[in-house]
Amino acid sequence: MFIPPPAILKPAELWTGKQPIELIIRPDADSEINLNLKTRNKSYTKNEDLYKSLLGSGSKVNIFYILLRDFGEHAAVDAMWRLARMAPVYLTSRGFSIGIGDVKPSERLLSERKALINDASGRLKTQPGCSEKETLESSILRELSVVRDHAGQVCVKSLSSHNAPLTMAICGSKGSFINISQMIACVGQQAISGHRPPDGFENRCLPHFPRYQNTPQAKGFVENSF
Repeated sequence: MFIPPPAILKPAELWTGKQPIELIIRPDADSEINLNLKTRNKSYTKNEDLYKSLLGSGSKVNIFYILLRDFGEHAAVDAMWRLARMAPVYLTSRGFSIGIGDVKPSERLLSERKALINDASGRLKTQPGCSEKETLESSILRELSVVRDHAGQVCVKSLSSHNAPLTMAICGSKGSFINISQMIACVGQQAISGHRPPDGFENRCLPHFPRYQNTPQAKGFVENSF
Protein backbone atom coordinates (compact mmCIF):
# COMPACT_ATOMS: atom_id res chain seq x y z
CA MET A 1 0.00 0.00 0.00
CA PHE A 2 1.32 3.42 -0.96
CA ILE A 3 1.55 5.76 2.03
CA PRO A 4 1.16 9.43 1.07
CA PRO A 5 3.51 12.05 2.51
CA PRO A 6 2.32 13.59 5.79
CA ALA A 7 0.28 16.77 5.57
CA ILE A 8 2.21 18.28 8.50
CA LEU A 9 5.98 17.80 8.77
CA LYS A 10 6.95 19.81 11.85
CA PRO A 11 7.11 19.60 14.81
CA ALA A 12 5.91 16.04 14.12
CA GLU A 13 4.81 14.16 11.03
CA LEU A 14 1.01 14.05 10.98
CA TRP A 15 -1.59 12.88 8.47
CA THR A 16 -5.09 14.27 8.11
CA GLY A 17 -8.13 12.04 8.51
CA LYS A 18 -8.93 12.48 4.83
CA GLN A 19 -5.73 10.90 3.58
CA PRO A 20 -6.64 7.34 4.74
CA ILE A 21 -9.97 7.73 2.93
CA GLU A 22 -8.05 8.36 -0.29
CA LEU A 23 -6.12 5.13 0.31
CA ILE A 24 -9.37 3.24 0.84
CA ILE A 25 -10.63 4.35 -2.56
CA ARG A 26 -7.30 3.85 -4.32
CA PRO A 27 -5.03 1.63 -2.16
CA ASP A 28 -1.98 1.70 -4.44
CA ALA A 29 -0.53 3.57 -7.38
CA ASP A 30 -1.10 0.61 -9.74
CA SER A 31 -4.84 0.54 -9.11
CA GLU A 32 -7.08 0.76 -12.16
CA ILE A 33 -9.18 3.34 -10.35
CA ASN A 34 -7.91 6.63 -11.67
CA LEU A 35 -10.00 9.39 -10.13
CA ASN A 36 -9.20 12.96 -9.30
CA LEU A 37 -9.84 12.90 -5.57
CA LYS A 38 -8.72 16.47 -5.03
CA THR A 39 -11.02 19.45 -4.69
CA ARG A 40 -10.65 22.92 -3.28
CA ASN A 41 -11.67 23.01 0.36
CA LYS A 42 -10.60 23.98 3.85
CA SER A 43 -7.82 21.62 4.91
CA TYR A 44 -4.16 21.39 5.86
CA THR A 45 -2.96 20.16 2.48
CA LYS A 46 -3.01 23.34 0.40
CA ASN A 47 -6.80 23.12 0.09
CA GLU A 48 -6.60 20.24 -2.36
CA ASP A 49 -7.65 16.85 -1.03
CA LEU A 50 -10.76 14.72 -0.62
CA TYR A 51 -13.60 16.76 0.85
CA LYS A 52 -16.44 15.39 2.97
CA SER A 53 -19.15 16.40 0.48
CA LEU A 54 -17.58 14.10 -2.11
CA LEU A 55 -17.47 11.22 0.35
CA GLY A 56 -20.76 11.46 2.20
CA SER A 57 -23.06 13.53 0.03
CA GLY A 58 -26.31 11.91 -1.03
CA SER A 59 -26.14 13.50 -4.48
CA LYS A 60 -24.59 12.08 -7.64
CA VAL A 61 -21.31 13.87 -7.02
CA ASN A 62 -20.34 11.57 -4.15
CA ILE A 63 -17.37 9.31 -4.70
CA PHE A 64 -19.20 5.99 -4.38
CA TYR A 65 -21.62 6.86 -7.16
CA ILE A 66 -18.69 7.83 -9.39
CA LEU A 67 -16.96 4.52 -8.62
CA LEU A 68 -20.14 2.63 -9.48
CA ARG A 69 -20.70 4.59 -12.67
CA ASP A 70 -17.15 4.56 -14.05
CA PHE A 71 -15.56 1.40 -12.62
CA GLY A 72 -18.42 -0.93 -11.83
CA GLU A 73 -20.12 -2.25 -8.75
CA HIS A 74 -17.11 -4.23 -7.50
CA ALA A 75 -14.98 -1.09 -7.20
CA ALA A 76 -17.71 0.69 -5.24
CA VAL A 77 -18.36 -2.32 -2.99
CA ASP A 78 -14.64 -2.80 -2.26
CA ALA A 79 -14.25 0.85 -1.27
CA MET A 80 -17.28 0.75 1.02
CA TRP A 81 -16.09 -2.56 2.51
CA ARG A 82 -12.66 -1.09 3.34
CA LEU A 83 -14.29 1.96 4.91
CA ALA A 84 -16.68 -0.21 6.95
CA ARG A 85 -13.75 -2.27 8.26
CA MET A 86 -11.58 0.71 9.14
CA ALA A 87 -14.17 2.89 10.91
CA PRO A 88 -15.03 0.44 13.76
CA VAL A 89 -11.34 -0.21 14.42
CA TYR A 90 -10.63 3.50 14.72
CA LEU A 91 -13.63 4.16 16.95
CA THR A 92 -12.74 1.17 19.13
CA SER A 93 -9.21 2.43 19.73
CA ARG A 94 -9.97 6.15 19.97
CA GLY A 95 -13.68 6.55 20.62
CA PHE A 96 -15.72 9.72 20.22
CA SER A 97 -18.44 10.86 22.58
CA ILE A 98 -19.76 13.98 24.27
CA GLY A 99 -19.90 14.32 28.04
CA ILE A 100 -21.13 17.00 30.40
CA GLY A 101 -17.55 18.24 30.71
CA ASP A 102 -17.54 19.22 27.03
CA VAL A 103 -20.37 21.71 27.53
CA LYS A 104 -19.62 22.96 31.05
CA PRO A 105 -18.66 26.66 30.99
CA SER A 106 -15.55 27.79 32.82
CA GLU A 107 -15.58 30.44 35.53
CA ARG A 108 -13.84 32.86 33.16
CA LEU A 109 -16.52 32.33 30.53
CA LEU A 110 -19.31 32.89 33.07
CA SER A 111 -17.78 36.16 34.27
CA GLU A 112 -17.21 37.45 30.72
CA ARG A 113 -20.74 36.50 29.72
CA LYS A 114 -22.14 38.43 32.67
CA ALA A 115 -20.03 41.46 31.77
CA LEU A 116 -21.26 41.35 28.16
CA ILE A 117 -24.91 41.21 29.24
CA ASN A 118 -24.48 44.06 31.73
CA ASP A 119 -22.68 46.16 29.13
CA ALA A 120 -25.44 45.56 26.57
CA SER A 121 -28.10 46.54 29.10
CA GLY A 122 -26.24 49.78 29.76
CA ARG A 123 -26.21 50.66 26.05
CA LEU A 124 -30.00 50.54 25.71
CA LYS A 125 -30.60 54.29 26.02
CA THR A 126 -33.80 56.05 25.03
CA GLN A 127 -33.70 57.35 21.45
CA PRO A 128 -34.95 60.85 20.55
CA GLY A 129 -38.67 60.86 19.81
CA CYS A 130 -39.16 57.33 21.14
CA SER A 131 -40.43 56.04 24.42
CA GLU A 132 -38.38 53.62 26.47
CA LYS A 133 -40.53 50.76 25.18
CA GLU A 134 -40.09 51.76 21.53
CA THR A 135 -36.36 52.20 22.02
CA LEU A 136 -36.06 48.82 23.65
CA GLU A 137 -37.98 47.05 20.90
CA SER A 138 -35.92 48.69 18.14
CA SER A 139 -32.56 47.97 19.80
CA ILE A 140 -32.93 44.74 21.74
CA LEU A 141 -32.54 42.27 18.88
CA ARG A 142 -29.39 43.96 17.59
CA GLU A 143 -27.74 44.40 20.97
CA LEU A 144 -28.54 40.96 22.33
CA SER A 145 -27.51 39.26 19.10
CA VAL A 146 -24.12 40.91 19.58
CA VAL A 147 -24.03 39.55 23.13
CA ARG A 148 -24.63 36.00 21.90
CA ASP A 149 -22.03 36.32 19.15
CA HIS A 150 -19.38 37.76 21.48
CA ALA A 151 -20.13 35.14 24.12
CA GLY A 152 -19.73 32.49 21.44
CA GLN A 153 -16.36 33.88 20.38
CA VAL A 154 -15.12 33.85 23.98
CA CYS A 155 -16.51 30.33 24.36
CA VAL A 156 -14.72 28.94 21.29
CA LYS A 157 -11.41 30.55 22.30
CA SER A 158 -11.61 29.00 25.77
CA LEU A 159 -12.29 25.44 24.57
CA SER A 160 -9.66 22.76 24.28
CA SER A 161 -8.72 21.55 20.81
CA HIS A 162 -9.96 18.11 21.94
CA ASN A 163 -13.46 19.36 22.76
CA ALA A 164 -15.94 17.06 20.99
CA PRO A 165 -18.57 19.64 19.88
CA LEU A 166 -15.80 21.94 18.65
CA THR A 167 -14.24 19.08 16.68
CA MET A 168 -17.56 18.29 15.00
CA ALA A 169 -18.17 21.94 14.09
CA ILE A 170 -14.68 22.47 12.65
CA CYS A 171 -14.65 19.30 10.54
CA GLY A 172 -18.18 19.97 9.28
CA SER A 173 -19.66 16.77 10.67
CA LYS A 174 -22.44 18.33 12.74
CA GLY A 175 -23.37 21.61 14.32
CA SER A 176 -21.90 25.09 14.12
CA PHE A 177 -20.21 27.66 16.32
CA ILE A 178 -23.63 29.13 17.17
CA ASN A 179 -24.72 25.71 18.45
CA ILE A 180 -21.59 25.53 20.61
CA SER A 181 -22.27 29.01 21.95
CA GLN A 182 -25.83 28.08 22.87
CA MET A 183 -24.78 24.80 24.53
CA ILE A 184 -22.00 26.31 26.63
CA ALA A 185 -22.31 30.10 26.85
CA CYS A 186 -25.62 31.76 26.06
CA VAL A 187 -28.81 30.71 24.24
CA GLY A 188 -29.50 34.33 23.34
CA GLN A 189 -32.56 36.23 22.18
CA GLN A 190 -35.48 34.20 20.86
CA ALA A 191 -37.30 35.77 17.91
CA ILE A 192 -40.64 35.14 16.24
CA SER A 193 -40.92 36.46 12.68
CA GLY A 194 -37.98 38.77 13.29
CA HIS A 195 -39.41 40.27 16.49
CA ARG A 196 -39.27 39.53 20.17
CA PRO A 197 -42.07 37.25 21.41
CA PRO A 198 -45.33 39.21 21.74
CA ASP A 199 -47.47 39.43 24.85
CA GLY A 200 -49.73 36.39 24.77
CA PHE A 201 -50.77 36.06 28.42
CA GLU A 202 -52.57 39.27 29.44
CA ASN A 203 -49.86 41.89 28.88
CA ARG A 204 -46.94 39.52 29.38
CA CYS A 205 -45.02 37.11 27.22
CA LEU A 206 -45.19 34.13 29.58
CA PRO A 207 -47.36 33.55 32.66
CA HIS A 208 -44.49 33.41 35.15
CA PHE A 209 -43.46 37.06 34.46
CA PRO A 210 -45.21 40.12 35.95
CA ARG A 211 -47.58 42.04 33.68
CA TYR A 212 -46.16 44.90 31.57
CA GLN A 213 -42.58 43.75 32.15
CA ASN A 214 -40.28 44.48 29.18
CA THR A 215 -36.92 43.31 30.46
CA PRO A 216 -34.82 41.16 28.11
CA GLN A 217 -35.54 38.06 30.20
CA ALA A 218 -39.30 38.69 30.13
CA LYS A 219 -39.24 39.07 26.34
CA GLY A 220 -37.35 35.96 25.31
CA PHE A 221 -33.67 36.57 26.10
CA VAL A 222 -32.02 33.50 27.67
CA GLU A 223 -28.70 34.41 29.24
CA ASN A 224 -27.92 30.85 30.34
CA SER A 225 -26.84 27.97 28.15
CA PHE A 226 -28.82 24.84 27.32
